[in-house]
Amino acid sequence: FRVLMTATKLEDSLAIVRNGGIPKLTALQVHNSTVYRWNRPCYGVGKDGRPHLRIENRVLPAGPTVLDEVANAAFWLGAMVGIKEQCPDITRELSWDDIRDNFMKAAQFGIDSNFNWRGSGVKINAAELILKELLPIAKEGLRKQKINEEDIDRYLGVIEERAKRHTNGARWQLQVFSELKKNITTDEASAVIAATMVKNQEKEIPVHLWEKPDADNLEEYVPTRLRVEEFMTTDLFTVQESDIIDLVTEIMDWRKLRYLPVEDKKGRLLGLVTSRLLLRHYMSQKKSLNGKEDQETTVKDIMIKDPITVGPKTTILEAMKLMRNHRIGCLPVVQGEEKELIG
Repeated sequence: FRVLMTATKLEDSLAIVRNGGIPKLTALQVHNSTVYRWNRPCYGVGKDGRPHLRIENRVLPAGPTVLDEVANAAFWLGAMVGIKEQCPDITRELSWDDIRDNFMKAAQFGIDSNFNWRGSGVKINAAELILKELLPIAKEGLRKQKINEEDIDRYLGVIEERAKRHTNGARWQLQVFSELKKNITTDEASAVIAATMVKNQEKEIPVHLWEKPDADNLEEYVPTRLRVEEFMTTDLFTVQESDIIDLVTEIMDWRKLRYLPVEDKKGRLLGLVTSRLLLRHYMSQKKSLNGKEDQETTVKDIMIKDPITVGPKTTILEAMKLMRNHRIGCLPVVQGEEKELIG
C-alpha cells in the first residue's frame, strides 16, 4: 500500500523492547487505521501501560440476525480448528489457483457457486460442500474446543438449514428486492426490506425462516420524512474552475449529465455548470469566433457562482420546496462553513 499519511515522531520500537519498555507502534496503528485488511491486527497501550492486541477476523459475513452471526462464527472457527486434524497442510491438496478460483466464485455467485475441493478434481456445489464436508469438520472442531453440545447443535443447525433451503441473508435480500421492484419503486422496496429485517431481528428469527414481504409492509414508510443524506447521489463527477469548456462539454456528454458541480482542490463547492449555460456559451462563441475552437474560456467564466445549496440534514420535502420555488433542477448538498461538497 502506498503511504498516504504517517506520524511525525516515530520511536525505535525494537530498542524500547530490548530495554524492557513497551513501544507504542505508532506506524502500525496509523497504517491499520487507514487500511482494512481481512485479518487486521489492532494494537494499543492502555492507561495502565499494559499493551493490548486484538486480531480482527473480518471475513465473517454480516447477520442479518445475532443468531445468524454467531452461527457464522461457530461454523468458521469450528472448521478452522477441525480442518487441521484432517488436513495439516491444505496446500498439498488444493493449489493456489484452485483457492483463487473458489474465492472469485464465492464473491460472484455466493451460495450458487461450485467449488474446487480436496483432491476430488470435480467441482462441488456450495450447499453440498457445507452439508457433507464442512459441517462435520466444524462440529468436530468445536467439540475439540469443548463447546457445549447443545450450542454446537443450535448454531451449526442454523448453517445446516440455510444450506438445505439454499438461502442466506444476501440471497433473501436479492430475491425480495427483485420481486418488490415489479410493483413499487426502488426506494420503497429498500424501505420494505429494511423494515422486515428489523422486525425479524427483534423477534430473533434466523434468516432461513424469513418469509418474503410484499408492498403491504410499507405502512411505516413516509418518504417526506427522509433526509437529503439518505437520498442524495454521492458518486459525483466534478470539474474545477480552471478547466476549459470543451472538456466540461465532453464529460457532460459522455456521462449524460445536465449539471456539473465546480469544486476547488479541497472539495469545496464554488459553482455549478448546466447544459443550458453551455448552449448559450456555444451560441455566442459561434457568432464571435466564426467556427474556430475556443481554448481560452474556462469554467470560471460561465459557471453559476454561489448556487443554492442545502445541508445533509434537510428533509426531502424542504429540498423539493426549495427547488420548486427557485425553479432549479439541481441542488448541491454541502456541509460545514467551508461548503464541502458531499452530494
